[in-house]
Amino acid sequence: MNIMYKSNLLSQWGTQAYTIVLPEARHEISIDTSDCGWISLGEYESTSGECVVMLHDTGDSNHIIIGDAVKWMYVGE
Repeated sequence: MNIMYKSNLLSQWGTQAYTIVLPEARHEISIDTSDCGWISLGEYESTSGECVVMLHDTGDSNHIIIGDAVKWMYVGE
């Protein structure tokens, strides 16, 4: 699956930290959010079950974070 995050004008300040929790794995990633629009959080293999994307407030002290939307895309086998 490919996980996409929708960035808007208020969240375009540097790097944002995410945790992606899948039934069989946990991934800690950092993404540069300087682009507007859908930003890929990566491709992951997963079985059915609960999947979670967490956005963390671990940036600059003047950093504003906004979670707008997450899109899960089936990539195929």
